Amino acid sequence: NAIIALDPNTAENGCMRLMRRSHTLGRISHGTFGGQAGADPTRVVAAMSLPGYEIVKLPLMPGDVAFMHSNTLHASSPNLSENWRRNIIVRHAKHTSARAMRRVLIA
Repeated sequence: NAIIALDPNTAENGCMRLMRRSHTLGRISHGTFGGQAGADPTRVVAAMSLPGYEIVKLPLMPGDVAFMHSNTLHASSPNLSENWRRNIIVRHAKHTSARAMRRVLIA
């Protein structure tokens, strides 16, 4: 996956946060938890207690590109500032993954 920043992504406008080494955990089930779509919070909290799996901020400036493994746990904070935080996100997946995703979206 690649994130291309169009605007500054800062802590103040809710830049992306990543869990270090989380790609090594394998694929974590996603769904709707408490009205919010995302990874299973029980697994996320359990991973956060492991050494080396801390949350880090990913500030970006316009034109910066960040690459990450598709299994990297990530989220953005709400943008409570007056500034935009626009990005282009590019995702690559095997054609078998794309078929499975279409089934989920259509169901």
